[in-house]
Amino acid sequence: PQKIYARDAGIKSIVIEPKSAGIIPNVKILKNVKLKDAVCSFYGNAVKRIISSGMTAYIMRFAYEDLWLCEEVYSMFSGNDKVRILRNDFDAIELESIIKQFDFIVASRYHSIIHSYKNSVPVLAIGWAAKYKELLEHFGQSEYLIDTRGLVSIDEINIRLKRIMGNCAIEKRKIADRIKKACAGNMNIFDELMQDI
Repeated sequence: PQKIYARDAGIKSIVIEPKSAGIIPNVKILKNVKLKDAVCSFYGNAVKRIISSGMTAYIMRFAYEDLWLCEEVYSMFSGNDKVRILRNDFDAIELESIIKQFDFIVASRYHSIIHSYKNSVPVLAIGWAAKYKELLEHFGQSEYLIDTRGLVSIDEINIRLKRIMGNCAIEKRKIADRIKKACAGNMNIFDELMQDI
């Protein structure tokens, strides 16, 4: 068989602590939420809630352009060893291997949500387009969508965060069952979803 890589790809192995959640921002949210401070407070509030529950929060990027936003959120927690930042460039295989170690993620990058669902990891999604709504509906996760096109309050985010933290195991099973049903019908659910992008 032919090799996918012509040279050693040097895939990084990142070990995530147990009882951890990922924060995956997206700078494009700034087009829909005008104030940078408001965007940072969305993610910063999520980090605060995660670490106050005894979990570790990992802030990471899915695209190079998101690094400065990751740094902004991370700077709100400087010196707190329960908040980590992953600054490296990761390929798709590495990103997926990291995401599947989280209990759940808070994400705005669409492809990070797909990687999460592929590995039965629940997501609190902060989005602004129909594709987010459709994706979460597809997996029975609509209650975990924060739509930034409307008025978003920190209280609303906190309610959904509390719910996802309390229901992680249930939501993992729901997502896994949805994938299993799709596979039983010889349908590749992720190919179908990617066609809509």
